[in-house]
Amino acid sequence: MWQQQKILFLRALICIKRDNTLTKLRFGAHIVIAVLLGTVFYNHLMASAQEIFGIESMNRRLFCFTLLWDGAANA
Repeated sequence: MWQQQKILFLRALICIKRDNTLTKLRFGAHIVIAVLLGTVFYNHLMASAQEIFGIESMNRRLFCFTLLWDGAANA
């Protein structure tokens, strides 16, 4: 089993080295998603626990996150 994972890992490294542009685009997309999610949840860093776990507030943020995730996964 470990040999299979090692082979798959090495194959993935070869693909990363071969397609440098795609690797940079994927990395950039992850950075953009991280910044967008950071802005969505930024206001809750100092908020009270009741406000964080409020159903309406969390549902809106979860909906935005789901839209972002689906958009990034299908791009």
